[in-house]
Amino acid sequence: HDDELKYHGKDNRGVASINFHDEIKLSINDQSQLGFCGGEWKYPRSCTSAQEDCQYMARWEYNENTDRMNFTISSRNTDKKNRWTGIGFSDNSQMRQTDAIIGWVEPNGRYFIMDMWTTNYLNPVLENSQDIFDMSGKLENGVTTISFSRPRDTGDSQDVGFTDTEGRYMIFPVKGGRYNGVNK
Repeated sequence: HDDELKYHGKDNRGVASINFHDEIKLSINDQSQLGFCGGEWKYPRSCTSAQEDCQYMARWEYNENTDRMNFTISSRNTDKKNRWTGIGFSDNSQMRQTDAIIGWVEPNGRYFIMDMWTTNYLNPVLENSQDIFDMSGKLENGVTTISFSRPRDTGDSQDVGFTDTEGRYMIFPVKGGRYNGVNK
């Protein structure tokens, strides 16, 4: 059957070809149905929404009136406590020199969202200039959702700017990580 993997035994020998790098491409018609200037990425790709069946969902929208990017990140982590979520932006395909926005919501409803910077595959450090605005966070039915806005180009050397001419890499930490609520 499709999407089924079993021990093949002596009678069921065969070959299966799996492309783990294959992506589902949206057609132009699918993209136009988004109804806004932006995009979204979700995991698994066939899921509907974070409230229903997505483990992670990132949505971004450009507001040309304010020249800001608005982001909403949702993660489902019902089996783990004290998990952060976030998104990263980079001009290279590695984790070095990555602008990261990380946040979480505590069980009491208090949220923390921070503008951070990674220099390598190490813990990110808090940036001196926090260039994020209109922040909010909620924890509802096992889904952590953080929202924030940031200028397309903050002018901060530790922030990756969004331009009309250069593509950017985005990092989607599907599982997030543990946080320490005391020392952040």
